[in-house]
Amino acid sequence: MMALYILENRFLHPFNFLNRYAGYRAPMNVHIAPAMWCLFIGCLVLSFALALVIPASFFNRCHARFMRIKRARFAFVAAALAFLSATLVNFLVYENIPKNLDEIGYLFQAHNFAAGKLYSQAPLEGFHGFMNIVTDNEGKIYGAHFPGTSLVQVPGVLLGQPWVTGPFLGALGILILYALVHRIYGESLARYTVLFALVSPFYIFMNGTFMSHPVTAFFTLLFCYFFYSMVMERRKPAAFLCGLFFALLLVTRPLTCMMVTLPFLLYLLVQCVRQRASLLPALVTFLLPVVMILGLFAGYVKVLTGDPLVLPTSIQNPAFSPGFGDQKGIPVRQGKRAPFYPSHGINQMLSKTVMLGVDLYGWGGFSLIFIPFVLAAPGRNRWDLIFLLAVLLITLNFFFLPVKGMIYGPRTFFAAVPFLFILTVRGMQGLAAILSRIRGEGAGGKIYVYCIHALAIFVFLCTLRSMVEYIPMKVEKYIHIHPRFLLDFDNIEF
Repeated sequence: MMALYILENRFLHPFNFLNRYAGYRAPMNVHIAPAMWCLFIGCLVLSFALALVIPASFFNRCHARFMRIKRARFAFVAAALAFLSATLVNFLVYENIPKNLDEIGYLFQAHNFAAGKLYSQAPLEGFHGFMNIVTDNEGKIYGAHFPGTSLVQVPGVLLGQPWVTGPFLGALGILILYALVHRIYGESLARYTVLFALVSPFYIFMNGTFMSHPVTAFFTLLFCYFFYSMVMERRKPAAFLCGLFFALLLVTRPLTCMMVTLPFLLYLLVQCVRQRASLLPALVTFLLPVVMILGLFAGYVKVLTGDPLVLPTSIQNPAFSPGFGDQKGIPVRQGKRAPFYPSHGINQMLSKTVMLGVDLYGWGGFSLIFIPFVLAAPGRNRWDLIFLLAVLLITLNFFFLPVKGMIYGPRTFFAAVPFLFILTVRGMQGLAAILSRIRGEGAGGKIYVYCIHALAIFVFLCTLRSMVEYIPMKVEKYIHIHPRFLLDFDNIEF
């Protein structure tokens, strides 16, 4: 055990070689303890042993019964489970209150929109100033964030139930994910992808919040769905809707939007060059809603700040922007920020990726273990590579932008989480294909089927561990987070 501890700390810990340059150690909550390595290896060995004992006919019967469920019934039950689980998290864990300052900023602007205005005017009854809410020299009071999230929250605010937005978007996201994967990969892979989404604590806990990340994941899925229709089926309405949701994603989280959609846009440009006659009209149709939404956004910013190039975020926190420098890091004291250089960015990228490996499925740091094997998946296609590249690019958010706290985990990844569900299933197929090739068989042979059965047992054991240990730990952590500041929206006269 001592030898394993030394090996893990000196060689396997992914941050030690950067600490001397970055100037700080990685957060302790991303440290993969030796016990986790032992548990992971033990589960893997046990899974392959059980797959030898359990007859293949058992797995075949389970798969056949699972696939006999009608598509509409499966989709409805999956969406209902997603909605119910996120709702329970919101009420029982988060106590139906925003526990993050960003959430309060989003909700404040959503109340402004619900009242039919872009900003409130000081003095505002019941409001006495708040972080992430701008009060300028002209007495305008408005949320400092980009408006996409607040716009989506308006129906919930009008109904008097703002909590409903996250769970509702999570349920709709399950339906869109199911439809998207069905069109690209087929029914079987679509259903197993949805199962991974339903057992993901990261997906459930995030959809219970008032944050912008459920909105970005929802817009990303809609963008992908209509992008596929635009590129593969040449549908002009799909091109317009694809551009619309791209623009909405852009005015929700612009840096995340550029990173997660860049592989799709590059593929679109390549296809336009190759098939100019058929795709050029679709590209023009795609750009129309983008120009319209950006024009409206520029007008919105001009009304708030007086200059379409001066964003509310730059007024609320002028020093917080992507880049490197002596004053670009996280705040350390009043008016002072820590330095942030590329070495810090690399360290932060790696630490947040390991955090994602912990939080995505609650597998103790190994949630991403199957992702690299996507490259060996049978029938690998362009979408595997596009999804994989989107996940890699969104990691660059942490390279350019310092992040102080991770109250809900590495949430910047959340826009690409649906891609991770797809890549997990494809990665399992890729690993099984590699092991079968080692034994001289192709995909679909006895070894391949045996490996799929063993990996299914492994996923079951890891998910069981997540439900017994990881999820209760997260629930206890979030319950004991008490926000230092709250706004009583019921007593504010918008």
